[in-house]
Amino acid sequence: MVRYELKKVFGSVGGKVALILYIAVLALSCWLSSTGALNVEVKWVNEQGESEYGPSAVKKLRKAQKEWEGWVDQNQLSRVIQENQRINATPEAKSDVVQQNEIAYSWKQGFAPIRKILNESYSNGFREYDYYTADRITAIDEDTFYANREKLLRNWLYDETDGAYSKYSESEKQYIIEQYKELQTPSTLHTTKVGISFWKTPDIFPHWEF
Repeated sequence: MVRYELKKVFGSVGGKVALILYIAVLALSCWLSSTGALNVEVKWVNEQGESEYGPSAVKKLRKAQKEWEGWVDQNQLSRVIQENQRINATPEAKSDVVQQNEIAYSWKQGFAPIRKILNESYSNGFREYDYYTADRITAIDEDTFYANREKLLRNWLYDETDGAYSKYSESEKQYIIEQYKELQTPSTLHTTKVGISFWKTPDIFPHWEF
C-alpha cells in the first residue's frame, strides 16, 4: 500500500519536481552549515573594533583559536593569564571609549574559550559566572584549576539551600561526582568547523562545555 502511494506521488511531474527541490534545499543547507554561513551568531571583532558576522567571521575566529589548541596545562594556563594581563594593561583596554575596548577584546578572541573556563573554575559557585574573574587572576596552579571543578560541583550538590540538594539522590550525587573525577587532566582544547572551541566534559550538565 505504501509503495503504491509513493509511486503515485513520485510518478507525477509535480511529485518529481518536489523531490528535486527537496534534495536541492537539503544539499544547500548542508553546504551552508559546513561553511559556517548559518552560524550568524558567531562574531569576530576586527582590529578596528568592528564586529563581523558570517562565514568570514567564522573562518577568522577558527584561525585565531587554533593557535591556542592543545593541552590546557600549567604552561598554557600561565600563558593565557600573562597575555590577558598584558592586554588589560594597554591604553585600549583602559580607555573609556567603547570601540577602543572592543579593539582590546579582539586581541583576546584566540584564547577566549580558555579564559571562559578560567572564569568558571574560579567562580563563587557552580552555576555562577563573572566575565571579569580571569582579569583578577595573577598566578595559577594547574592542580587547583582542575580541582576547583569538582569542589564547585560538590558544594552545589550538597548545598541544602539549592534545588540540586533535593533533586538528586545520594547515589546520583556520587555518580555525578565520579564522572567529573574520571575526566582526563589536563584536558585538551580543539576547534570545531564553526570556529567554536569545546572542552570535553561529561554530558550530565551543559556546564563546562565549550
